Amino acid sequence: MRLAPPPDPEQVTFVGETEVQRVGVGWNDICLQMSDGSVRCKQDWRPYGERRLGSFLAVAGTKDVVQVSAGHHHACARTKTGAVLCWGRNDSGEVGGDDLFVRVAHVVPIPSATSDVQVGESQSCARLVAGPVWCWGNIGQAKHAPPTELAWFANATGLALSVDAICAHDAAGKLQCSFGGGLRVGPLAPEAIVKQVVLGRFRGCALLGDGTVQCFSLSRPKDAPVTGTAAAWGEPVAELGDVVQLAAGTSHTCARRKDGSVFCWGDNKYGQLGNGSREGTASPVRVAHLADATEVYAGGDRSCAMRAAKGIVCWGADLTGDAMFRALTGLTAEQGPPSPHDSLVPETLRVPTFTGTPAASTP
Repeated sequence: MRLAPPPDPEQVTFVGETEVQRVGVGWNDICLQMSDGSVRCKQDWRPYGERRLGSFLAVAGTKDVVQVSAGHHHACARTKTGAVLCWGRNDSGEVGGDDLFVRVAHVVPIPSATSDVQVGESQSCARLVAGPVWCWGNIGQAKHAPPTELAWFANATGLALSVDAICAHDAAGKLQCSFGGGLRVGPLAPEAIVKQVVLGRFRGCALLGDGTVQCFSLSRPKDAPVTGTAAAWGEPVAELGDVVQLAAGTSHTCARRKDGSVFCWGDNKYGQLGNGSREGTASPVRVAHLADATEVYAGGDRSCAMRAAKGIVCWGADLTGDAMFRALTGLTAEQGPPSPHDSLVPETLRVPTFTGTPAASTP
């Protein structure tokens, strides 16, 4: 008796380059805001009994999303009506509610519409359209804090979070930060006009109005002012100008310049600087093969960028560590320690059309 040959493997198809609108890069995940308003993440957040092998599976409960922010083990999204949705691990209440793990995105009770949502390692914050900032989770080392207004960020126009640091700036460009729930301080000199602030685990960086960048430690020096009204400890990043956007990972920072080039600096053990090496540097180095970036993203030990040609490229830690992820996206990696799955230069990220969302996972 002759056995029938095995069936041909299912052909993998990929979404169009315009389908991905925005990216959220976290410590262990990459989440994508799709053109239909849904969110798809590299990590499968569905209940264990409903999980499937796949790549960039849909997050149940997400719709009408216009922004996504990924943290350490959780993520949040903002919808077109200004509502905030969160999912993932909830050890400190960073997702909201009392469940230890939230697998279907749920609405966080914020008093009014939001214009921005940002997440840190174990906390989340949203900036209301009117300006006030509301945070929940590990806020000032008080775990499981419900959504609470931070009164001293009443007129925020920009916001960033780290492990236990929160920084915000107002429309006039004044930057204030709170470390571990302590008194607010100004890490930059009063004359600095801040347009954007980003935070890593140990350092923060601010984009100034003249296109230059200043960075500062998240450990406030003992002799730093306690009121934030005097010159502080920020330092300029040398030989870096014409910057229009910043992004920060755990121990590295990237800057997108007006001409579409991207420069990164900091730790490079996993190739997160994108220059083909693993050598870290305090001076910005140009990301290889990338001259038309329209957005730059970073988180953990990896980085991504949106290109003018409407494609996503990523580089850094363990991008090809998952066999299914590697097979479906077509990513390759230069072999070598500390991980054979790191990408030392930008690689195109292809997103399969398969969403992997069974009907049972819809709330």
